[in-house]
Amino acid sequence: MVSVLLAVAAVVGIIRLATGLAEPLGALVNVAWVIFDLVIMSILVRAVLYKGYQQAPEPADQEKES
Repeated sequence: MVSVLLAVAAVVGIIRLATGLAEPLGALVNVAWVIFDLVIMSILVRAVLYKGYQQAPEPADQEKES
């Protein structure tokens, strides 16, 4: 939900910049922060979904099972 709001805010900021309703520096800084926030949140989602380290079986263990 938050990422959707950030994306909408970026689109609105770009539209306001294109139509001349916003100060260029302020709009570009805000859009840059939106992009930064989306990147950080994507990393957090990957971290939450991480299943953990699973050690690969050693070749000696595979020979014993055969």
